[in-house]
Amino acid sequence: MLAGLPAAVHAAAPQLVVLQFTGSGFARPILDSATAAAESAALRVAARRFKIVTRDMLAAVVGEEKLIRCEEQARCELDLGVGLGTGYMLAGSLRTLGTRMEVTVKLYDVQKLDLLAQEKAYAERESDLLDGVEPLVERVVRSGLALRGEVVGDVRQRPGPGPA
Repeated sequence: MLAGLPAAVHAAAPQLVVLQFTGSGFARPILDSATAAAESAALRVAARRFKIVTRDMLAAVVGEEKLIRCEEQARCELDLGVGLGTGYMLAGSLRTLGTRMEVTVKLYDVQKLDLLAQEKAYAERESDLLDGVEPLVERVVRSGLALRGEVVGDVRQRPGPGPA
């Protein structure tokens, strides 16, 4: 683990890091709003089972300048997660496709360097795109963590079929 991490990042619970959303052609306030929506959704869905590490917490640990440089390279973010001993990372991006905009959300198992879940949504307006971030993040977190046997949010485990 990295030296100097605040106690909040050293939590015994598995960690889910929410990275800054990226996207060329979008103003920083839009990317920040998407990131805040993703953090809110992650906290709502997974906070009982996971320690949610926000972008601001990461910046406090590794420094704002290094984090900004790192956000431009996906592999750098995964390396950062490995260094932190993080279990999972949530990454998002925005892009323009002609007259439409796309938001993509991905959930990684950092220690296995494995993409667990990914979903995309489309919108015609920035406001609609931002409104779609939270439900998209909720679905990705639930489905991705379910692949690892983690039950989060209001999803309940159902008993499997009985003996044949």
